[in-house]
Amino acid sequence: MADGDTATVEIIGTRGDYFLTSGKGFQGKVELALSPQGMLDVPITTIWNETAFGWGARWGGMRYNRRDLVLGFNILGDTASEWQDNNDSFRSNWSYTEDSTIRVTTEKWGTRELRCRLTEATEEKMERDPRIWAKSELVLTLTAGWPFWTQEDDTYEFETVGSAQSFTFPGVNETDMPAYPVFVLDAPGIWTLPDRSYGSDEWGRFGIDANRNITMPALTSVGITVNYDPTEETIVADDGSQIWGLLQSEPLYAIPPQAGIADDPVNLPVSVTGASAGAACQVRIPRNFQRPWGLAG
Repeated sequence: MADGDTATVEIIGTRGDYFLTSGKGFQGKVELALSPQGMLDVPITTIWNETAFGWGARWGGMRYNRRDLVLGFNILGDTASEWQDNNDSFRSNWSYTEDSTIRVTTEKWGTRELRCRLTEATEEKMERDPRIWAKSELVLTLTAGWPFWTQEDDTYEFETVGSAQSFTFPGVNETDMPAYPVFVLDAPGIWTLPDRSYGSDEWGRFGIDANRNITMPALTSVGITVNYDPTEETIVADDGSQIWGLLQSEPLYAIPPQAGIADDPVNLPVSVTGASAGAACQVRIPRNFQRPWGLAG
């Protein structure tokens, strides 16, 4: 039996309307139906390399795919007119071109969100004219291009008090996914950022990169954003100038899943020279999860 910690499932639609569809406090007319599909583990394709005459195969990696969901919602009303209004209101908050947000909250794991939109036409399940019983089931086929459930980034900031200074940010990744940090750096100054291997031998440099740092181009009047995610542009200047051409070494590593905890974080040492007092450095650590609650392997 449930111990009281049931999940709360909320929908924030493309028109900004809010629907509490399941969980504590539910008294609404739009209810998440039984057997939702696609809400748990992220869809993954594993890659195996084979040769014409070799035995077996070798694991070559994996790819995180888009997330497809099939969710049914019971649309209810006390009257035929109320059912029609509820049906119209809920359906109009889903789009093929804009994302709606599914928000799941549990007592232990907090709130996680997934942004998704319609993939194909909706289906209305009804035994007869739904106005007779003032109820129907609206089935939505949805796609989340970013397939991970997210929480707000962990964000830390520091301001310098002199031209040269060193400080350490806490690196906490309590998720089940690698976390690629993002640094936002003020000008002027020459910033040095951490890019540690954290025990990873991904690049064959396990020992060499155990304490690796990378130095950013000298900033004179324009700040930059440095993104460690290899699928994003690594360095972007605030004014759009092509500063990436001055980058001598690119970041290689993410903070691994479950690396560091709040009481014992991974250290992220940052230093700067040639700065003005009050120059700021901000680090954002994204929080992506495979499931709306708990952790996956």
